[in-house]
Amino acid sequence: MSETVKYRPDIDGLRAVAVLPVVFFHADIKGFTGGFVGVDIFFVISGYLITTVIYTEMVADRFSILSFYERRIRRLLPALLVVIFASAIAASFLLLPDELIAFGKSVISTILFVSNALFWTESGYFDSAAGMKPLLHTWSLAVEEQFYIVYPLALLLCFKFSPRIIPVAVAGAALGSFLLALFLQPRWPDANFYLPFPRGWELLIGALLAMDVFPEAREERLRTGLGALGLTLIAWSVFAYDDDTSFPGASAMLPTAGAALIIYAGRAGPSLITRALGRQEIVFIGLISYSLYLWHWPVLVFARLFALRALTPFESGMAIVVSFLLAMLSWRYVERPFRLRTTLPYRPTLFGIAAGAMASFVLLGAILIAYDGLPQRVPENARKILSAAADKEIAEERYQCAVLPLLPSREFGPCPIGATETVSPTVVVWGDSSANALQPMFDAILEDKGLSGFLASTPGCPPLLGIDRIGYSIECEKTAEKLFGFLQSRNVRKVIVVGAWGNVFYKDKTVFHGKVGNDNATRLANVRAAMRFTFERFEEAGMEIAFMLPVPGGKKTVPQTLARSIILGRPTDIEYSREEYQRRIDELLHLLDEQPGGIGAVVKVEDFFCEKKCAVSGDGHSFYYDNYHPSLYLNRVLRPAIEGQLHDFLITPTHGQDSGMTRNRDPLHR
Repeated sequence: MSETVKYRPDIDGLRAVAVLPVVFFHADIKGFTGGFVGVDIFFVISGYLITTVIYTEMVADRFSILSFYERRIRRLLPALLVVIFASAIAASFLLLPDELIAFGKSVISTILFVSNALFWTESGYFDSAAGMKPLLHTWSLAVEEQFYIVYPLALLLCFKFSPRIIPVAVAGAALGSFLLALFLQPRWPDANFYLPFPRGWELLIGALLAMDVFPEAREERLRTGLGALGLTLIAWSVFAYDDDTSFPGASAMLPTAGAALIIYAGRAGPSLITRALGRQEIVFIGLISYSLYLWHWPVLVFARLFALRALTPFESGMAIVVSFLLAMLSWRYVERPFRLRTTLPYRPTLFGIAAGAMASFVLLGAILIAYDGLPQRVPENARKILSAAADKEIAEERYQCAVLPLLPSREFGPCPIGATETVSPTVVVWGDSSANALQPMFDAILEDKGLSGFLASTPGCPPLLGIDRIGYSIECEKTAEKLFGFLQSRNVRKVIVVGAWGNVFYKDKTVFHGKVGNDNATRLANVRAAMRFTFERFEEAGMEIAFMLPVPGGKKTVPQTLARSIILGRPTDIEYSREEYQRRIDELLHLLDEQPGGIGAVVKVEDFFCEKKCAVSGDGHSFYYDNYHPSLYLNRVLRPAIEGQLHDFLITPTHGQDSGMTRNRDPLHR
């Protein structure tokens, strides 16, 4: 390896190839469904460039840890501080108190380069607000910096011991990291996405390319072919991957290998690909890629918050233009002066000011948290609407007695509801998280009728026997089967089924008795078969089913959107029309109509919510604590409509329902 690092314009061009798909993906530009792989390309580039510098300096016996971290500070911190500061100003106007508290946490974690850990802990089933986090994209910076805390020291230690073992050690670490990623992906995909250990192999692939362990591609035709193959792999992953792709893990190999091939092919000399990537306009995008990556996500987040809806294609395009303009200014007036040492040229001064700036932003985040997100910024009527958002925490507390515990050490135990102190349980309310959110209403209904029973809710699992969600953290089929045995042992005779149903119809990959459902037709077939199987099993066990149709919900998170609408003084349209809601439940009604044994009751909510549109609020209160789950207020006002429809079902003995079950099929037909 040469003792000097040669500039390669094609790598700046590759940076452009990495950043543009990320920007277009986040802006919802049609076609770029796998644009998130740009981050993986950045990881490979970073591993290659950093190792090239470190390895070259080690060979020349001039590597310094202090110099290394000085370069990292100059490279990353100035532009990052400007973006955080600008985001904090926008956040003070557009974020609601709870969101501003979350923003304060993200400011602290971002400035300390641990935001990946924060966002990992916030990810999963209940993280419905990812699009409201202006600093969410900084997780990748945290991964890199955590890697570079350990990596240079490990490299230096290996070099002192024996330079020859470095490639072997790096290759072994890369293999171990990759195997860890393969292990984690089907089990803990969020951890696999955010944490540095299963991501490290992507940086280490780049590191290996910097160590002269591969023979050079001396023929230009070979270099062109390898580079073209690399671009093809990247393009395939950008345009073929989507939100349903299991990622990272094995699927990250395509963009990673693509980036590695381009870097490798360009090491030995020019080619058609290096010349294309080295074009001035492409290189310029690569030069501003860091600032563009930093700016684009907050711009998009705040634009959507201000619009109170998804952006139109034109608005998304304008947001991208604004991001480019900010990136160019940031690169010219923030990045370059620090990197070229025209600003703060002395290391002690740089370290001192960097530490002071970081401490100031930690203090800013702490103030936002300590003062509860500054609620005095929000008008009283907006705070009234927002109060429903707190119901989410109350609902989540009830998952301590969900059907199957989320932690294996916990015992099985649905929640008792109704007149539990006076009568034996005979009723179960079975469903997903929407059933859990309606627990107060069903508790009051059973109490009023002198009945008792159980709430058996499992978040994300359809209330059906025999069906499972592929890749989901909870084993839905085993959960439902365990519940069925529990109900038989407790002599339960009435089952009220409550579910959202949208995901199991149109999104989730499901399996029913070995048959995989991965498109709308096969998913529907699985639900149809599972529903028939469920009704037959319950009928054989002497249990009767009432089926509550799903609530309409809102197009966006209801309390926050309505409150922001009040603050901005502009209307918002997040209500579904009656026709839209009817289309959503028609398939469900058809499936219910097909059940051979009949249904004890079909509970409808359409008339309560919908005239021309389906209301999301009433009397200044939100009906939902997010975009779908009922608030405590809705539990109170919806109760009379539901109780009236369940009255006969609940008070009539099961063995006397033969004629009633047939009669109650009529309401399914419109």
